[in-house]
Amino acid sequence: MKLLIMGDLPLNRLEGLSHFANGSGNSTWLESLFPHFGSMPDCDVHWLVLSKSVNRYRVIPHSGQTLHVLPRWKKSVSMLTLYAQEISLIRRTVHKIAPDIIHAWGSEDVYGLAGSRMHRPAVFTLQGCLNDYLKKTGGKFLFRIQARYEKMAVSSYDYGTAESPLALNQLLSLNSTISHKVVDYGVNECFHRAKWDPDRSPTLFFAGAINERKGIRDLIQAFSMVNNPDVKLRIAGAGPLYNILKSVSDSRIHWLGKLSGTDICRELERCWAFVMPTHADTGPTAVKEARVVGCPVITTHDAGAKCYIESGKNGYIVEAKRLELLAESMEKITASRKTTISMGNHNHAQTAEALHPSETIRKFNEIYLKIKAGQQLNRS
Repeated sequence: MKLLIMGDLPLNRLEGLSHFANGSGNSTWLESLFPHFGSMPDCDVHWLVLSKSVNRYRVIPHSGQTLHVLPRWKKSVSMLTLYAQEISLIRRTVHKIAPDIIHAWGSEDVYGLAGSRMHRPAVFTLQGCLNDYLKKTGGKFLFRIQARYEKMAVSSYDYGTAESPLALNQLLSLNSTISHKVVDYGVNECFHRAKWDPDRSPTLFFAGAINERKGIRDLIQAFSMVNNPDVKLRIAGAGPLYNILKSVSDSRIHWLGKLSGTDICRELERCWAFVMPTHADTGPTAVKEARVVGCPVITTHDAGAKCYIESGKNGYIVEAKRLELLAESMEKITASRKTTISMGNHNHAQTAEALHPSETIRKFNEIYLKIKAGQQLNRS
């Protein structure tokens, strides 16, 4: 079977490809899955990626797979033309590769739209639901255009996957007849190797984009309501609210900037709990990474990864924007190191097993075989 995966693979994070930093992809979960796709039995795996680092089509063998790197023009211009030039180039490349199945990842760029127009068996994976984000947090002109393309693209697929039950509901809102399955994305191996040993003093940790959607402003405000002066909050990430919120935060909050995956793993190993008060997320990946490491998680009902949290047992699930509930959860989880360790250990082994990349690839391989055989997916 010849498989073509089209998505925002961060090329510069792959061994030997650091020179692809210009316009590199942002789907870091694909980096974690990439080496495991090469282990699928009887499958010739190809990847199609757009990059500003090339001005011509390049073919790069890597990890037993084949990367097809196409030149990327200015995305804003491409969006205004329905990605006409890029889809034309993708179509010619797909014709050369002649895959049995196309797997298109995400609606945030051209890949989902292009996959729906190749006239080959194809499966779409929802990475984030732009229409849900638009409804809950708004968006500027180009974001609204891309959300419109999301509806166009997803409605054309016969097969689809989502990373969580919440994300599946969003997928079905875009295409109610799609044959579907929940397949979550396993997290990087380094998080599976981590040893959680929380600091003696209570420390909370956030990692993610510093923007409104991730609920970072709520976190800063709610943390100011935590009475224990010994509790620290460490924040990793970058985004439009970074300097604004840093300038008004108190001395208990430590701003770390953007960290590597390895550094995030080290932070998770020592924190008492991970906090992600998101307003809209099909994941987020950081919640899954935290549970694989073993620390408890505080998140909201609007996080798809809440399916790994049993409120009161290995963390807390609160209503988004309810600052008093968020503050109360942070108070509870930092009251006792012994209790926190007990919470972190709850259901840890099962979660780590479910979120290993090899488990993700096993499920996708089953889907590819069903599609090739013309069968419906198991409903999840």
